[in-house]
Amino acid sequence: MTEDFGDIQQNEVISSSLNRNLPWYSCPREEWTFTRRKHLRHAARRRRERETKAKAEGVVAGNGATPATTPKASSWASIARGQQQGAANGSHTTTNEMTIQKDDHDTTMSMNRLPAKGEEAPKPALKERKPLGEVVLEYGDEEERPRLEEVKPRGLINTGNLCFMNSILQVLMYCEPFYRLVQQVSERARFNLRNTQSPILDGLIDFVKEFRMNDHDEPFAPESFYKMITKQKRFDHLQRGRQEDAQEFLGYLLEGIHEEFVHALREHNQHSHHSHNNSHNPLASVGPSDEDEWIEVGSNSKKRPGHSGGGPSDVDTPISKLFGGEFQSILRTPKSAKPSITNDPFQHVQLDISDDKIATIEDAFTLMSHAETIPYKVSNGEMVNATKQVLFKTLPKVLIVHLKRFIYQGNESKKMSKPITFSTSLEIPRECLASLTSNNRYQLFAVVYHHGTSSTAGHYTVDVKTYDNSWINIDDILLQKIEHEKLGNTDSANDNKSAYLLFYVKLD
Repeated sequence: MTEDFGDIQQNEVISSSLNRNLPWYSCPREEWTFTRRKHLRHAARRRRERETKAKAEGVVAGNGATPATTPKASSWASIARGQQQGAANGSHTTTNEMTIQKDDHDTTMSMNRLPAKGEEAPKPALKERKPLGEVVLEYGDEEERPRLEEVKPRGLINTGNLCFMNSILQVLMYCEPFYRLVQQVSERARFNLRNTQSPILDGLIDFVKEFRMNDHDEPFAPESFYKMITKQKRFDHLQRGRQEDAQEFLGYLLEGIHEEFVHALREHNQHSHHSHNNSHNPLASVGPSDEDEWIEVGSNSKKRPGHSGGGPSDVDTPISKLFGGEFQSILRTPKSAKPSITNDPFQHVQLDISDDKIATIEDAFTLMSHAETIPYKVSNGEMVNATKQVLFKTLPKVLIVHLKRFIYQGNESKKMSKPITFSTSLEIPRECLASLTSNNRYQLFAVVYHHGTSSTAGHYTVDVKTYDNSWINIDDILLQKIEHEKLGNTDSANDNKSAYLLFYVKLD
């Protein structure tokens, strides 16, 4: 006699280290055989329950009409949506109305009545997809409710020192505003796959779909995404098997998507110019792509063109709306009545942690905003001692904090492994703000760690906050639930684990 799942639960002991919300391959290796068998039986039972429920909800009472069809789900997220739609349809019964909803957002067919005998059924109306530029122009982060319940933890296979990429992709999957953006573009934009002008965005959309596709949560290698980005000029330095900097990779990735959005806006502007007066065109201000660059303000407030920045600073895209902030640099000279003020956009904040006084993330922010004395040549050529201070003029929706751990001396880099304390909530110190009216409260949702002593070697792992507010640590295909009190835990001194990138989302 075949024993059912309940008997297995009673007869076999499951290790306490296994988290029921994580994939089977996250448990100790010696438990893989049993745990995977248990997982597959769970999946089979859930599938039978869904089929039974779908049949029950598909019956239309009264006239024996054809029941509403439930499309086969291609992912656990599709299943969840199907169950929600089924429950909604089951709350009322009608004899002359039927709606068929196809998954994957391709078409929707709605019939006000069933066709009479011999009458041609109405053709389904295709959901109108728009040019990417129009979708970007209409983008609003507030349009959609959070949909992170669709993101189920899943490991990524490391096929050769790609942990830097895997960790960043995991962060973006759990960055709620960014995930909604990718979903909106995927559902609304019209793409030309044969002659695409947005290869990075296309690759990211495909990655998100693949991430959500497998009902058994099997780990997978983001190979197609890697092959796609290595074909792009900005990523031509990537070599399989060579470790890269996770922060630098993230900067290039966001910069690439931003510039693809800018290109789409310009293309849409050119098409709309023929039918609208340019003075009334909201895209008329979109200028050349190489006039302005993002500015990175790091140690000692030194500025450099943002090679990890986000493209033209005078063009708003969803990337700049989510990740872009603005610094206000105030320069005061002894003989000048008014200070010189410049505003510089940024995509991430680089914090110097080398000072012995810095023990917390708040300490590092405060030090960054301290006024410093610098030599400065005034208009008559005289050298004077000026003071310079950098404050936050505008804070981004998603704040990326880069802890400056690597000191470069010649061709070598040295890592500072000193611990920096941080919590799940962050309040930017008031003395760092140009305006006291700014909303300065953030919530942590991801931490990328560097293991090792060199920027060109070592390993990357990541902690992410899931949709149910729990935290998991992801080390390529290994996933482990952790308590939020242990975030930033660097007790693994043997591999020099250090928090490297912190990701926050602004609280409303």
